[in-house]
Amino acid sequence: MRVGNAFRRLRVSLSCLVVAAWWAARAGEAAAVVLPENAPEPVRWAAGELAAALRLRAPPAGGVPAGVIRVCLDPPGPDAAKTPEAFTLRADANEPVTVTASDATGAMYGLLEAAEQLEAVPAGSSWAELRARLSPVAARPTVRLRAINIFLHVTPDGRVADWFHDEEFWRRLLELLARSRFNLIDLHGAYCPTTTVFSNLLPLFTGGDGPDSAPAKNLDTLRRVVAQAAGRGLSVALLNYDNREGGHKRDDSSPSGARVAELLRGCPGLSMFGFRVKRTGSGAVDTFEESYLKPCRAAGFHGTLYTRSWGTDRSTVAKLAKDWSDGFLVEVKYNGEQLGTPYPALHGWGEDYSFQDYLLHPRSFEVLWQVRANGSLRVFPWGDPAFVRRAAASFPLGGAAGFSIEPHWAYFSVDPKDRYRDPQGALAEGERYLFERDCAFYALWGRLTYDPATPDAVFARMFVARYGPAAGLATFRTLTRMSRIVPAVYAAYAMGVDHRDAAPEMELGLLIKSRDHWRSLDELCAIQPLDRARACSPAEFAAAAADERGEPRLSPVEAAAELDRLAAETDTAATELTGSLAEARAAGAARVLASEARALACLGASTAARLRALTAYAFYRRTNDARWLPYAQEELDRAAAHWKGLAAIADVLYLPVQDPLRVGADFTWGSVASHFERLRAELAQAIEAARKNQRSLDGEPKLIGVFARGRAAFAEPAVAFNRGGEDHRELAVEVRFPAGAPAPRRLIVLHKPLDSEAPWKATGVERKKDVYRVKLDEPPDGLLVQFQAVDEQGRGWLWPRGADGLPYCWTRSAGR
Repeated sequence: MRVGNAFRRLRVSLSCLVVAAWWAARAGEAAAVVLPENAPEPVRWAAGELAAALRLRAPPAGGVPAGVIRVCLDPPGPDAAKTPEAFTLRADANEPVTVTASDATGAMYGLLEAAEQLEAVPAGSSWAELRARLSPVAARPTVRLRAINIFLHVTPDGRVADWFHDEEFWRRLLELLARSRFNLIDLHGAYCPTTTVFSNLLPLFTGGDGPDSAPAKNLDTLRRVVAQAAGRGLSVALLNYDNREGGHKRDDSSPSGARVAELLRGCPGLSMFGFRVKRTGSGAVDTFEESYLKPCRAAGFHGTLYTRSWGTDRSTVAKLAKDWSDGFLVEVKYNGEQLGTPYPALHGWGEDYSFQDYLLHPRSFEVLWQVRANGSLRVFPWGDPAFVRRAAASFPLGGAAGFSIEPHWAYFSVDPKDRYRDPQGALAEGERYLFERDCAFYALWGRLTYDPATPDAVFARMFVARYGPAAGLATFRTLTRMSRIVPAVYAAYAMGVDHRDAAPEMELGLLIKSRDHWRSLDELCAIQPLDRARACSPAEFAAAAADERGEPRLSPVEAAAELDRLAAETDTAATELTGSLAEARAAGAARVLASEARALACLGASTAARLRALTAYAFYRRTNDARWLPYAQEELDRAAAHWKGLAAIADVLYLPVQDPLRVGADFTWGSVASHFERLRAELAQAIEAARKNQRSLDGEPKLIGVFARGRAAFAEPAVAFNRGGEDHRELAVEVRFPAGAPAPRRLIVLHKPLDSEAPWKATGVERKKDVYRVKLDEPPDGLLVQFQAVDEQGRGWLWPRGADGLPYCWTRSAGR
């Protein structure tokens, strides 16, 4: 009741709190930004940001009347801003500019939106000119939970990393996250980057012997971070990875419940608290009931409990969730521990590296996608709006609540001096931390999941503000294009789904985990793409060609062509950026980015040539036609040359990379260039054997036409799903191609339940006149459905194309 009365008072009162304005330093003058009485901290901070924008752009004297920008919280009536974190910005003629929101975070976003719109206004503009540049906006979050997944780093001797206690670090990070529309900090740990060991984080915050002890200081910092985050519209979640009492060197069965209660009493502002189960069955339920749930109740904690799906099962998690009435959440891996496709692609393989059966209803918990981007994005900057928009469209699959994404420093140092040979040259003036280099990464993942319709121009303005008009736009184009290469490399050639299986930016994929087994050419040819329903390996493509089967999936040759295209576009963009450096503000940082782009262009071109070499070798093995071997050798030499180009750039820019999770300590790109010699030697042996057997190596090999064959081109079909039968589980699927347009020779529907471990089933679709029809059995949570086809020449076709979201239909998407 008291809360309702307070909001009513906010509605009827526009008495003001002067927080900041362009003339705020002038005593006795009124403020341009008018806030409700007792406005929360996020609103006051954002009002200060808007006031600073006004101060920079208004004329030195006069121009901005008092009270022309007003904030209203909890508006009466059915309004879009009733949605949490939503806002409306209105700039009607002859009326005050108003930001209307139902909560402090929404008002903060609205004020930041107004400040952002003013960034392009020239200095010295009148209020009329400023107002004319403000466009009305009504925005609400598309994805409810938008989290950044960082790891609490510790040193080998168990001390918390220095950045955790660095107030300037948190101030800059929290402001970046607020501007980027993130609303949750998902803090996991503890993790030692040197040893790669996960240890129990509870002793880091509890059990201290006084206010000057390390646990007491750590807990005090955690409290301060939680409070500061709330002041920027962010909640904080804390998840413990290792549940053994003494950390990784002891084998106690469970953490102390007393430590859990002590932590939660000492930091009551945590919105979520979690633990990695990594066990199944009643024993796990009993252990965590005693070790976590009961201590949480005893501490008076009423937030959300959460865990990860990896290492446990739905039944165990469901029992834990049922025992906690204040909300339970499960993080499921989006695509293992790598970033390859902007949609969940692990179907029929990957096990608990994917979402398994956690999306099925009914369920007593919510689901959050854990996007393990740091497996792929370990070194180079990244920012691709199209990729993020597609991912945002995929996050609602199964009714998931949102996502949590790892930044570049999740498992690595956040200090640029640990990465670059010239760290200051890689940053703009005044920047100190790696996340400031990567500000576009945060802006894209936060803004485009809050509102996928946010135009690219919003992000381009960030680059213009940092680098100047000409160099800013060139830098944005360069980052966008270079960012498409690493995900495409991993999507085409997924050596494994674990963080330790592959580092796509840094390796050739010749090693198996043990570091002492070098994959043969045959083993490399068998490595499959990430999405096995839509693309095939070199060995699979060669087998289909030799057996004269039409292969509807994308071939590795097509993947190589796409990588070549991306590499060429990136190289062109880097050249344009270099040409604009004379006018750049942060010329050093722009120059470094251009070099990083060229390095990634080399990576893309090298991978493309390697894919063609492996595919040619696979055709040789399948057809026994030795004329494929020189072609494979030529492409392998081209791959090696591009890799040397990558090393020549990256090893000059970067210090030796410390990556004990995969490539070890002191990695350099030049150090693995010799790996191509192993493959070349194996090819040379095959060529020598062919010569001894007097087999021809000259001329055009068999099936060269299939090797280079393109895609089928069918018009976009109309697809309808109709339910029938007594239990409405009979799903009739109809596919119609436009009248008079070419139709497939063979059409196949792939379908599976909403369970990642279930494989795709292929069912032929019967054609009657101009309509393809098939009936499927649809489970309660619906089916995932996609189509494959081949034309008269055996060329493949896939639908949906997935350009704007999922490359498959979820038949219950409208009903959830």
